[in-house]
Amino acid sequence: MQEEIKYISKVEIEKLWGYEDLNFVWNLNPDVNILAGDNGTGKSTVLNLIIGVLNRHTEDYIDIVEKVNIVFDNAKTSFHVSISDTVSNLEKLKDEPELYNFNSRINDILKKISEQTNESKKTETVNFSVVIHPKNITIRLDVINTFEQPLKESESIQKLSNNEIKTELDFQIFNLQKKYLDYQITVGNRAIEVLQKGENNISKISAKKTLFLDTIDTLFSHTQKKIDRTKNEISFIQRGEKEISPYQLSSGEKQMLIILLTTLVQDEKHFIMIMDEPEISLHTDWQENLIDNIRKLNENVQIIIATHSPSIVINGWKDKVFEMSEIQTKN
Repeated sequence: MQEEIKYISKVEIEKLWGYEDLNFVWNLNPDVNILAGDNGTGKSTVLNLIIGVLNRHTEDYIDIVEKVNIVFDNAKTSFHVSISDTVSNLEKLKDEPELYNFNSRINDILKKISEQTNESKKTETVNFSVVIHPKNITIRLDVINTFEQPLKESESIQKLSNNEIKTELDFQIFNLQKKYLDYQITVGNRAIEVLQKGENNISKISAKKTLFLDTIDTLFSHTQKKIDRTKNEISFIQRGEKEISPYQLSSGEKQMLIILLTTLVQDEKHFIMIMDEPEISLHTDWQENLIDNIRKLNENVQIIIATHSPSIVINGWKDKVFEMSEIQTKN
């Protein structure tokens, strides 16, 4: 039976960039976490390490960290990345019945060194990168990139005929459109079930969708844009007549649409949402209300943000701020 992970409770990092004194212990809140610090202190690196471990993509970080341990809400489950360890410890991990690793990295490493390993070499250090975690767990992760960049050559979307999709933000919107359609089907099925039971609380079932539409309309009102509620996909009407596709929005509008639409289609489930500098291109008023707007759509999401903007925290979130210097452990 799958166990649902609700949130990250702790992140431990050893020897960031190889420095003996750059070790971090970050005890996270289940709701909102804002990582702050000067440029070059490692905020983005910490987020990327968390993302890499959760997505089991650790090869890119083998040269910048020695160990990463991520502990979840039940305090028993954790993802562990070890960049170096002894041969004997590797053998113990291989035989541990409650743990398994992706890509069989431990077995591969042990196989390569088996011919030259004897008892006297059991304590020798070997270098590797592997994610180890318990079986049968479900982690829901959303990573939102709010930087407006040209579409990568490798993106499969370029094979499609939609010439409007030119940037990474456009690509995210394109993918979210399908999730939005799936979400509406789910909501519709719930409404049918309620009607079949003779109940009359349809408005409650669609309340989050209505809140999302109303919020976007309010945020975009300064340019007289409203979401076209007659369509199943996201589209806009400007000044009451001109049709606008989401790919024609400004960078800031695209960012806000992506963040709030991602939150809506989470469907109030437990998610971990990670954003690096979401304030890019957002007006200060939008920054001030960003966390509130996210939490209204899904109070079960754990938000993890790295930011330089004081506006993000000004609306009652100052006690959720962690300075890099505060989570760094002292030797």
